[in-house]
Amino acid sequence: MTVRNRGLSSCKWFYLFVVLVVTSLVTLSVTPVLQAHAADRQEYICEFECDIQAFIDEAGTNPARIVLYDGDNMVTSTIIINPGQDIEMVEGEPFSPMVYSDGSLLNREDGFARSLIHVKEGGKLTLQANPSGKTASNIGVYARGEYVSASSPTILVEGQLVLGKGSKVYGARNLSGVYQGAITVTGKNASLMIDGGTVTDNWRAQDPSSTQYGAGNIAVTKGARLIMNSGLVSDGHGSAVSGASYGETGGIGVYNGGYAEINGGEVTNNEGFGGGIVAWTWPQNRTATLRDPEGERSNVVINGGTISKNRAGFGGGGALVFGNATLVMNGGEITENTAPNGGGVNTMDLYVWGADYTWQEIDGEGPAQGFTAEEWKELVPGSFTMNGGTIAKNEASRTGGGVNVISNTVDLRGGEILDNTAEGQGGGVYVATKTYTARILNALITDNTSSAIGGGVWTCPTGSVTFYVTDGVAVANNSAKKFGDDLAHLNYGGAHAAPIRLSERMLGGGISQWYDDGSLATGTTRFDPDNTGDLRTPEEVFELSNAGIKNVSPQESLEIAKKFAQLTISGNAAPLGGGVGTNGHVVFGTPEQTSIQIEKVWIVDGVDVTDSGEDLTDGYAGNPVHVDVLRKDYSAQSGQVEETIVDTIELSWNAGWKTRIDNLPRNNADGDPIEYGVHEHDVEGFTSTAMVERQWDGSWLVKLTNTKDEPTVTSLRLAKKWTPGAPSNVESLSFDVIGTSDDFPDGRVIHTVDVTAPNWTTTVTDLPIKTDAGHDISYSVREHDVPGYVSVVSSKKNDDGTWVVDVENTVKTYDLRWSKTGEDGELLGGGVFQVTGPDGFELLVKDDSDADLDKKPGVFQISIPVAGEYTLVEVQAPAGYELDASPRTIRVDEPTSVTAPHTSGVFGAIVNKLLRTDITVEKHWVGEGQKVDVQFQLLSAIAGEDPQPVGDPVMLAAGATSYTWTSLPMFCDGKKLTYSVRELTVSDNFTSTVDGFVVTNTFTPPTPIPPMPPTPQIPELSKTGIDVSALGLVSLLLLIGGGMVLRRHRKTGACGELR
Repeated sequence: MTVRNRGLSSCKWFYLFVVLVVTSLVTLSVTPVLQAHAADRQEYICEFECDIQAFIDEAGTNPARIVLYDGDNMVTSTIIINPGQDIEMVEGEPFSPMVYSDGSLLNREDGFARSLIHVKEGGKLTLQANPSGKTASNIGVYARGEYVSASSPTILVEGQLVLGKGSKVYGARNLSGVYQGAITVTGKNASLMIDGGTVTDNWRAQDPSSTQYGAGNIAVTKGARLIMNSGLVSDGHGSAVSGASYGETGGIGVYNGGYAEINGGEVTNNEGFGGGIVAWTWPQNRTATLRDPEGERSNVVINGGTISKNRAGFGGGGALVFGNATLVMNGGEITENTAPNGGGVNTMDLYVWGADYTWQEIDGEGPAQGFTAEEWKELVPGSFTMNGGTIAKNEASRTGGGVNVISNTVDLRGGEILDNTAEGQGGGVYVATKTYTARILNALITDNTSSAIGGGVWTCPTGSVTFYVTDGVAVANNSAKKFGDDLAHLNYGGAHAAPIRLSERMLGGGISQWYDDGSLATGTTRFDPDNTGDLRTPEEVFELSNAGIKNVSPQESLEIAKKFAQLTISGNAAPLGGGVGTNGHVVFGTPEQTSIQIEKVWIVDGVDVTDSGEDLTDGYAGNPVHVDVLRKDYSAQSGQVEETIVDTIELSWNAGWKTRIDNLPRNNADGDPIEYGVHEHDVEGFTSTAMVERQWDGSWLVKLTNTKDEPTVTSLRLAKKWTPGAPSNVESLSFDVIGTSDDFPDGRVIHTVDVTAPNWTTTVTDLPIKTDAGHDISYSVREHDVPGYVSVVSSKKNDDGTWVVDVENTVKTYDLRWSKTGEDGELLGGGVFQVTGPDGFELLVKDDSDADLDKKPGVFQISIPVAGEYTLVEVQAPAGYELDASPRTIRVDEPTSVTAPHTSGVFGAIVNKLLRTDITVEKHWVGEGQKVDVQFQLLSAIAGEDPQPVGDPVMLAAGATSYTWTSLPMFCDGKKLTYSVRELTVSDNFTSTVDGFVVTNTFTPPTPIPPMPPTPQIPELSKTGIDVSALGLVSLLLLIGGGMVLRRHRKTGACGELR
């Protein structure tokens, strides 16, 4: 048996021999082959040159595991997996851990040119690493195409093939069958699952004139399915990297109703007519087109994985969609691929195509077979739908660095198209010709560059660009070297203007603002933010010719667009249309849109005052109010409805408190209607409520009602006043804000605040107007004690419900008052008093001294330092008066009001009794004379003055010896009185002497009278009517009258009156 290029080399056999000898010398008990155990399968172990097919046949329909020989397992005939069989092949374990192992290899024997394995319909084969973990984890199917000429598939799959971890199918050459590859999966019940396996280095015959419509690595056809979860498909070669090697790919070819789903793994370094993946069904006549369009449609779905570094000679470096085929991209990456057209993806429906050399649009299969464009796209869509994933860093030598569109069923909805380049048109996306329209939805087209014209979007004379707001786009912040940073037209290959329709709003609902940005005409200038020119009118179709425009939108609008962008086209570059280029038509978004009508009503005290205009109170009608327009979207991530401000509008009386917002997006990216609402900016003193209604036509009506608030909180302004002035040693004072209500009638401290110098005012805010029970609260304050001052608090509620509290502090003062009177109630001066009080207070007060504040004699007033209990004691009475030393006590209270900051202690009048004496006059009689009644007059005199009578004269009867005057005052006006007595009537028979108050009457005998001569008779006069007796009576009366006058005069003494 020849062993060259198959199985173990001579060196390996030698090495194995040495190992066996050494190990046999060490121990004779070592087992040369360790068997793996399969609990759920019949296990067969291949020794060297075993009959694999015999094991398979022996297993029958029982699940079986065949452990291949560790090394070359030469295949001399096709290994057949029959219907009903479930066979697993794993690599064998080496003879010894010391033996180097490449794993197990199913190796084509020389001279054998048919398929190595054929999995028939109903059968299943799994190739994977030995689960024992003791192997090289490498089980290969090696076609040895360099050494054995074989054009048949290495593995033909009509049933199920699973390529697990460690499996590898490689080395095919000269494959030439139509819709075949190294692994050919064919038929509706055929499937290939790649779960970690590798298919690599398989080549189609390198002659495109004879070899077309096939794949180097994998071909899936006639309803078969490929599921790739992980693994590698690489380095496959179609018949040529050429535009003539139709249908050829080095990677994965999906043909005539096949299906491929890429969930993971890599498809890399493949090449052909298309690069990594080709989805292909070319119905070349009407009968073929109508036969079974859905059943023969080839479909590819990319959910994950990476398609990279593949190369196409025609189009679609990463993936080519050709004819009745579809590509849906939900995830994964298509990156670093190259092609003339569509470096990442090229999709074409064959309805029309480009002429040789000129690439002018000419009829393709559609018109030739008699179909309209609308009919054709249903039958032969050639579609690409991008919902997610990334198409990045791909290159096109002509058009469509990321995506090249030659189809009417291309929807770019989500994901990223980044950093792709085209040497011609459309760095990110390109629409090839006028028959075709691409729809780009929910996209942000930004930061793309053009070395010439149209940094964001470029259109040629046969193209058009239409912007809608629903599912729309935001084109901004792109750059072009010549003109049209964001959008431009150039008569490239023709001389027609392009119809353009701009939307007032961009993706998400934010504002778009379009301005001119240069042109081909001489003398035109680029956009200047300091001189913007006129704003382009949106929502109308206009023609753009050899000129550019720029979107200068508010940053807020761009942020909204970023939030809602499902697709980002950014960082791409091309001379014409850095982001998007078109010879056909590009529609951004869908035409559905909606509007919002906003109407406002003002309610004050239950009355609609909307139409009152500028006469409305509080100024709210004179000033416009601002309202945010809110877009509401449900977030599956947070489970909440998220609100986005898409615009802020102004409502005013001049506009009737109404406005309408048009051209808003109607549906979200999922196709569900967008809900709208509003949020009014706060209007102080009013509560805004919004009633939002969706109308029959899908528009929205918002009725805003602003109702004057019943305030829930109020404020209190506290002002402090000092009388006569603020003390210099006080910088601040604390106050308790007291609330009083039915719920707390005794008051409750709500806040404590400080009031500071020099203004001595503060305002307390957020005071509740009502209690939790709904009762009104009144407010005042309570000042913390200020020693030496009395405060008065004045609280007032204003009409607007606020409170003003004034606190006036006045210095406290105190005094004591009393008076001094005699018994007659007349004031007496000259008293001296001792006053004692709190804190050791003691003061000697003399009438009319400095301490006595009232200088009126007999009236006393003194200042005292504090309130408290004071005692008053007379220590010296006025001269001539008795001392009243009885202590008198009084309490002086604190002042209670700033209006009465002074309190007095009033003792009242202190009455002093005069000093009095009794005087007795004695009457002595000397001699034998007859005693008679006598009268005495009491006299008083102040030194230096004449004596004055005191009272009436008294009569002493003849037999009496004394008389006493009682209670005679000893002083008059503080001057000592001297008393004396005078006898008024003395008998002629007595002499009177006065010694002090002793009066002696001495009898003097009468002198004898000599006899008198007779009296001559007096002549009798005539009687005149008045006799002598009458005259005597008159004389007596005169004498008596004169005595009465004398008595009255003698009663005028100044101080002493008889008691």
